[in-house]
Amino acid sequence: MIYYKEMALEHYDNDVILNSPEVQAMRTGREWPQNWNLELFDLKKYLPEFYSWIEQKFRSNMAVTRFFVTTANSTTVIHEDEGYRTSLNIPVINCDNNWNRWYSMVPGSKPDEAGFKMDQTDEFASNNGGAYLFEPTAVTGLREQCVLDKPYLFCTDVPHNTVTKDLTDPNFPRIVLSVRTVNMRKENFNVGLSIEEMFEEFDL
Repeated sequence: MIYYKEMALEHYDNDVILNSPEVQAMRTGREWPQNWNLELFDLKKYLPEFYSWIEQKFRSNMAVTRFFVTTANSTTVIHEDEGYRTSLNIPVINCDNNWNRWYSMVPGSKPDEAGFKMDQTDEFASNNGGAYLFEPTAVTGLREQCVLDKPYLFCTDVPHNTVTKDLTDPNFPRIVLSVRTVNMRKENFNVGLSIEEMFEEFDL
């Protein structure tokens, strides 16, 4: 099974994202409600060509564009996405020397219901999804890990989390741009397309 795979991007300019007022407002000194945070972002406003290229490349409408923000020296809850099987994650800043990890869990440890349903809004795009949260004691082993040092198509329907250590640029937290199209969702009896199937289907 492939848990992540590099994806070449066209029309993407990280400097435009990094210098946007929304990202600049994330400078150190802001109080974050928790060690991981989700913020919707109007990607189409700043990079319209990239936005259109994504929809054409995946042959699907955009579902959500947002930032996944983690604070220094923190570990996020191990979770499995309820609504999506994959996600395109793009490093914005402070993503080196930090890890994304996927785990094997004790059978039956997955909660019956998902929690933390986020982004219930029509502004920009709505995530319309939640996450199944696991107890750390349910981990039986590490399946895979990577440093998000380039754009990756990520597997999100296997228990995973982010481990953020020291930050290269202490003026910002760790910021990842998460881009999801409608066909990244789990559909067709909760199956959806795997990373391998997406690369083959859409010539990524």
